Amino acid sequence: MNILITGASGFVGQAFCKFLSQKEEVKLIVGASRSKIEIKGCHKTVNLDGNNNRLTAQDQLVKDLQNIDVVVHLAGRAHVMKDTESDIETAYHEVNVEYTCKLAEAAAQSGVKRLVFLSSIKVNGESTIHPFVVDDMPSPEDAYGRSKLAAEKCLFKIAKSSTLEVAIVRPALVYGEGVKGNLLSLQKLIKKRVPLPFGAMRNKRNLCSLDALCDLIWLCTIHPDAANQIFLAADAKQISSVELVNALANGLGVQARLVKLPQSLLKLMGFCLGKRDQVARVLGNLEVDVEFTSRTLGWIPEQDTQAALARMVSSK
Repeated sequence: MNILITGASGFVGQAFCKFLSQKEEVKLIVGASRSKIEIKGCHKTVNLDGNNNRLTAQDQLVKDLQNIDVVVHLAGRAHVMKDTESDIETAYHEVNVEYTCKLAEAAAQSGVKRLVFLSSIKVNGESTIHPFVVDDMPSPEDAYGRSKLAAEKCLFKIAKSSTLEVAIVRPALVYGEGVKGNLLSLQKLIKKRVPLPFGAMRNKRNLCSLDALCDLIWLCTIHPDAANQIFLAADAKQISSVELVNALANGLGVQARLVKLPQSLLKLMGFCLGKRDQVARVLGNLEVDVEFTSRTLGWIPEQDTQAALARMVSSK
């Protein structure tokens, strides 16, 4: 089976390529962008550059996708807390929507059987009263989430008018080897023994193990029941911010310094610093129900998030 991966140099992409390198039945083909990277087990590299508005011509995309069985589309403009773009909506739309649709149209024209798209739980929303389920009405609250939802809609529209099948994966916050962003920043603070104001928090949030996510993406490439479906991805159990910090501290071999501050004070501090929305997200719940994903595909999510987080940091 010929599988083409976009975003092979990214956090999830590198892990999934490593995962596929162990599958003898797979010929891994990398859709490269500006950066050239060495991918173990890579059979071929094609130039699929969707960055900086240099969208590959449609006829070239169609040509590059000849003889490809499955496209796993992991490339995209990632979510960041401090975005410096003057027009954030356009920046996300150009990469996450326009290029995704262009790639899917070329895949359909080339006879590709299936396209697996890495979306985000942010399509569902930023917080929960009840756990998110796959049938929830989408409620994205930022440009990134809206771009992922728009891309999903475009993919299903193309699938409806062609023989291309699509499978959508919406993971919660992903952690694993090589993680960056907020989780990496938190690790550094814990290691430096910086006091953290989360001691009084009792929120519940689902994370998503990188290893389990790779297994789910693989199932979406081969399972017949994955066609034209959306799958939520998260670990089996929720953890609190306190449990998250303690798990990372345990893996680092240090004692976490947690300070108990009332949530009302944290919200006030967020308001004064112009970070009200960010603080509200940290304090809130984000629970994800993956029963449909597990039942449909036979997928087994990570069962012990705290142990997996400790292993992640202790392996460095």
